[in-house]
Amino acid sequence: MEQREMERLARLDLKNKGFVIDSWWEGDGRTWIGCYAIPKGKPPYWADVWDENSIQKDGNDYAEWFEWYIRDLNQLAKEYPQ
Repeated sequence: MEQREMERLARLDLKNKGFVIDSWWEGDGRTWIGCYAIPKGKPPYWADVWDENSIQKDGNDYAEWFEWYIRDLNQLAKEYPQ
C-alpha cells in the first residue's frame, strides 16, 4: 500500500470519528502512519486569533494522537474502496 493511499484511508477514518488532521504525517509510510487531529469545530492550538473557519482560539489544545498500522488500513480499504 502506498503512503498516499494510507493517508487517504486515515483521513476518512478521522472524518468518521469527527476529527480533522492538525499536523504533518509521521511514521515510516510503509507499515504505519500517525498524526495529531482535533475535533471538527475546535480551533487549532497554534492558530492566530481566528482560524480559516472563524473559530476563535481559546488557548486549549484539543489535539489527539492517532496512528494506523498496515493491518488497520487494510481493513479500512475494504470499507472505503477507491
